[in-house]
Amino acid sequence: MKVFITVLFSLLVFAISNAQSYSYVPLPLDSGNYWRESGSESFGGSNGSCFNFQHKVERDTLINGKVYAIIRKVGLALSWPSCSQTINPINERVGMLRNDTAAQAVYYLNPAIGINQDTLLYDFDLQVGDTLQESYLTNGFDHIVVGLDTLLIDGKLRERYLIDDLCQGSNDPVYLIEGIGSNSGLLFELTCALCCSNDLLCFSEPAKTIYPDSSFSCDLVTSSIHLNKEKIDLILHPNPTNGRLNLTTTEPLSQIEIYNLQGQKVMELNPAQKAWIVEGLKTGLYFLKATDDEGNFHTKKFVKH
Repeated sequence: MKVFITVLFSLLVFAISNAQSYSYVPLPLDSGNYWRESGSESFGGSNGSCFNFQHKVERDTLINGKVYAIIRKVGLALSWPSCSQTINPINERVGMLRNDTAAQAVYYLNPAIGINQDTLLYDFDLQVGDTLQESYLTNGFDHIVVGLDTLLIDGKLRERYLIDDLCQGSNDPVYLIEGIGSNSGLLFELTCALCCSNDLLCFSEPAKTIYPDSSFSCDLVTSSIHLNKEKIDLILHPNPTNGRLNLTTTEPLSQIEIYNLQGQKVMELNPAQKAWIVEGLKTGLYFLKATDDEGNFHTKKFVKH
């Protein structure tokens, strides 16, 4: 009987500790935090642009009795389709964010609309089958949560929601990640516009990278030289791939790594080679991270069939 009671007590303690191991992680809106992103838009021919930028938290402000974090977008707009020449610098305040931790939600105050009413940006209190509430991201479209799992990021469990196939056959799944935002970027709308795309490369605090993990170099966009090199010197093909990757680059590389969508490093490649066999990777979307001899990092997205 003592053994039975001991085992039962141990199981109860284990269950309680597991139940307490998860708690909601709000969006980190401390000054200096930033979301590093890249994107593009094309409307045919040479009519388009590439973008490399970060959304960065400037400071707190008080509006209508609520505390908001001011968000600034800083980076470069580059020529299309080469992405090799700077068209314009980007440096603008794009709005303010606030957490509603009790509701597990994030709200966006868009200065183009006014300061009297904010809009739901993220709802992280979801279950599989739920339709996303009307928000800045949904922009009038209905989107359904079709998957739910948890990720361990920076020592904290966070829920990740897979959103329905926005583009009906796209190889790029869209996730909402608690305490991070979306893998499509902080403020990028959940649409299937063929003209436009955007990716969250990483999220960082001033002293360390949080997403995809602490080993990822989440460099700020600081110069046109850095951005041009990142865009034009790395060509990955074929993409999608059935098992072989080829890399064309004019820059010597010191390290090449492959990460999955969970931010886990799944493979390290020999930088002295220009082709590798990656048949061991499961079907899905991956990021190749290459570091050159000057310490600049370059990222490319690819699909493994």
